[in-house]
Amino acid sequence: MKKTVFAALALFFTLASIILASNTFSKIDHVAIQYWDQDTGEYGIQSYITDQSSLKTIRESLNKATHEKRQSEMSQSANIKMTVFYEDNKEEKIYLWKESGQFTIFTSGDRDGTYFVSDGKSKERLEDVFK
Repeated sequence: MKKTVFAALALFFTLASIILASNTFSKIDHVAIQYWDQDTGEYGIQSYITDQSSLKTIRESLNKATHEKRQSEMSQSANIKMTVFYEDNKEEKIYLWKESGQFTIFTSGDRDGTYFVSDGKSKERLEDVFK
């Protein structure tokens, strides 16, 4: 009986770890960013972020964000369209919105829900990377 309970708990924690690990933003190779141009109504020219320090900042900030399963509908276009290129040749489009001058909300084209950056340090670091 005790072995069955132990096995069930081990299975639960293993599955929970796999699910949490699959939602992380990891193994980022490089990032392309485009800023929203209010005048043209389009995203501008892509610039690339390839330095490891900036990529680490982006990865850590995205991973610290709080995820909500509901998809928020935004009334304006995202301030930044960021295309994340992973080491396994996959890519993901992430849209970031500013509130009060800092990046606080983002959504992904590949993941359900909305992410909220609530850590003040993460907001500041993202702002510095995207300057």
